[in-house]
Amino acid sequence: MPDESPTDTIAERSLAFLDWPEVIERLAAEARSERGRAACHALPFAARPEEARGRIALVGEMASLVREGAPPGLGFPEAEPVLAAAQKGAPLGVEDLQ
Repeated sequence: MPDESPTDTIAERSLAFLDWPEVIERLAAEARSERGRAACHALPFAARPEEARGRIALVGEMASLVREGAPPGLGFPEAEPVLAAAQKGAPLGVEDLQ
């Protein structure tokens, strides 16, 4: 039998009722990199109303920037392969450091 407490089961059911897994999947589908998708999948549900309000405010700020036609650049190159090579002591070229 799995090590599930009744609280975990209630929390999981609550998130499912609120379609949280689907929200996270849709958000991750919009990510432009693997790192972005991983960050989306790692987003926890807001534990307190104040936390949720703060997140809503951030989304509002981004929506305003998008409406104004000045969204920040969200495309980032994948850095993990370069970082892994550097950790192993491999020499990096100029293009790796851009």
